[in-house]
Amino acid sequence: MKAFLLYCLIIATVSTFSYGGILSSVEDYFWRDYTGILPNDALPGGIDSNGSTTYIAQISIPSLWDPTRSTVDVLPAILQAGAIIVYAPYNATVVYRSASNSSVKILCSSNPRDYQWYSTTEMLSPFHKYVIVGYEASSPLYAGRAVIHNETVTGKIFANDRDAGLIVAHNGTQTHQYSYKVLTYAP
Repeated sequence: MKAFLLYCLIIATVSTFSYGGILSSVEDYFWRDYTGILPNDALPGGIDSNGSTTYIAQISIPSLWDPTRSTVDVLPAILQAGAIIVYAPYNATVVYRSASNSSVKILCSSNPRDYQWYSTTEMLSPFHKYVIVGYEASSPLYAGRAVIHNETVTGKIFANDRDAGLIVAHNGTQTHQYSYKVLTYAP
């Protein structure tokens, strides 16, 4: 019996290292508190109209979908470097939050090369996973980005309703984009 258990342990260990299993499948992204100082490991998200890099932030707000429940929606937001205000599309409008008086997080990674933006028309490699950047109405949200008027704008994609397209906040309004890329992670 001991020999059989040892054999199973050896096979599991070899499988893990040979196929990039358990040890290399841990996502290397995390959310840091943002207080106005940009962390050096923040993942770039897009480019604004001035050509400056924007980042993917995250904010929490009380759920508007079901006000009878005590729930919170966690939304991906756009953060411009050096700015204190972040903004996100939500409930057919744009919400704004200040890092000085609310909890704003910023997407970071120690291995930025492991992240790629894939077009929805490209075949996704089996080693790539979509990056979850929030939850709204109990549905996971993925990060997406699209080019609008020479800007690369990030936004949200509902995991359970991809027909909605990419939902972004642009020029103070919420818009839908149907040609976009999705943020993926591959160790």
